Amino acid sequence: MGDKRSKSCNNEWEKSHCCPLWLTGPSYSSGKIVTHAAFGDILMRLRERGKFTDVTLVCEGKLSPVDKLVVSACSEHLEQILENNECHHPTIVLHGIKCYDLEQLLMYMYTGEVSVP
Repeated sequence: MGDKRSKSCNNEWEKSHCCPLWLTGPSYSSGKIVTHAAFGDILMRLRERGKFTDVTLVCEGKLSPVDKLVVSACSEHLEQILENNECHHPTIVLHGIKCYDLEQLLMYMYTGEVSVP
């Protein structure tokens, strides 16, 4: 069986960093490869639309709706808090965290990239 990644990646860096996901269904009838970067874009777009967010992080009075799955995968501490919480849509207040820092951290969690000044 051949390496399907080579068909969607143009150079050696892309080949070594691709994480293809095959999407099927009515919207993807031909089967579409989604790279890790594209998957991050999809996650971020879904977060921005707020359709599937199921936990809210709060810092400095700003609400940041996020996905339990994403933050749990990136933080064992948040995973433990959420795993033992029976609330349907919990709110976690983060004292001592600056909103800018939280947004940068969430950007990294969702896309795998962040710009550091």
